[in-house]
Amino acid sequence: MKKWNILLSILLLIQAGLVILTSTITTNINASTVDQPLLHFRTEHIDTVLIQGPDGKQVRLDRSDGSWRLPEYYNAPADRNQVEQLLEKLHALKRDWPVATTKGAEKRFKVAPDAFERHILLYNGEHLEAELYVGTSPSFRKVHIRLPNSSEIIVVSFAAFAAETKAEKWLDKQLLKINAAVIKELHIGDLALVRKDDVMVPITESPDTAVDRKKVEQLVNRITDIKISSVAGTEVRSVYGLDNPALTCTITLNNGKTTTWKFGKKKDEESYVLQASNQDLLFNIPAW
Repeated sequence: MKKWNILLSILLLIQAGLVILTSTITTNINASTVDQPLLHFRTEHIDTVLIQGPDGKQVRLDRSDGSWRLPEYYNAPADRNQVEQLLEKLHALKRDWPVATTKGAEKRFKVAPDAFERHILLYNGEHLEAELYVGTSPSFRKVHIRLPNSSEIIVVSFAAFAAETKAEKWLDKQLLKINAAVIKELHIGDLALVRKDDVMVPITESPDTAVDRKKVEQLVNRITDIKISSVAGTEVRSVYGLDNPALTCTITLNNGKTTTWKFGKKKDEESYVLQASNQDLLFNIPAW
């Protein structure tokens, strides 16, 4: 009996030692990867970003000749800064201790292949450089994520709204913006302005006419800093009201180039469509 007790004690000590050794090895392995880059890619090598949402919607962004476009949305120009900020945020993600590793948790935290908030894929040509699933948010600007070939679910600093699935959210809203300083003449409806002594003044200005230069400057800035909300398409439709524009603007630059903008009020809607003579696309403009 005494021998058996000694043997059992030795076996228990060996078992405890193995548990401690295994735990130490696992801890060291995990500790060595914590705070290391989560995704391995070079931002300048990415020329296609594909973002899929839970509702089957997706947006594709392609880079060509240094600019980003939306090939599935009239090939409209995308906001370059917005795309590059997304790539930088993804590149900056770090590994952390997993909060779960089970298949059930993948569904629960919405980082499964068939249940996710976002599925982001980054390509260099046809080569898939990086990929991840973005899931639920445990707190403000924090999300659960999982890499496709890993069971580890971790929490990182990110927000799903940084990876929108609606194309218009990526549209370059300042596509029509013009530097007011390079405008030579500006015709807004019946008002004609010309640059004189570095300020825009009415062409018909006379010594007896009092001109509120501040209001003129505000008007010029309102026109030159115009922002679009979405693309209305490529074909002029009768409901756009462009056959009888609510307002027409003609902009002549210092280099002699002239652009005409027509604002049509949509039928039965409090919004407008802008047709620019130097653009193939038509744009929706907020009423304000």
